[in-house]
Amino acid sequence: MRVRIAFLAVLTVAALAIAERRGVPSQPQQRPNANRTEPDTARPLAWLLSAQNAEGGWGTEAGAPADVATTSLSGLALLRLGHTPVKGEYQAASRKALGYVIRAVERAPGPTQYIQDEGTQPQRKLGPGDRHLPRRPVPR
Repeated sequence: MRVRIAFLAVLTVAALAIAERRGVPSQPQQRPNANRTEPDTARPLAWLLSAQNAEGGWGTEAGAPADVATTSLSGLALLRLGHTPVKGEYQAASRKALGYVIRAVERAPGPTQYIQDEGTQPQRKLGPGDRHLPRRPVPR
């Protein structure tokens, strides 16, 4: 368990270092098609922040119980928009998301690739990425 937590900590620090090093450009870069409009990020970002649960995670919809897969994808969206756990206007939301994932990993039973039960919304949409591994039954 300690090895897994140490590995997660190293992985997290590496991801933060890469995010810090890359930074977010202060000026939008010129694109070949000057008539193209930029995507609206303000409204989706506002919704994403409002849908975050008090414990730091996200679920299938606002107010739904959080899961690690949805929280990880939501956290990646925050990182991509420049809101890291140490930098950006919404760094507190990124820190809460990171804390949620770390706590879930620490609670995971034994040395297994599963952090929580299968069946999250990202798993249903993307499919399991571990088809070659033996399946663990989903409790009903």
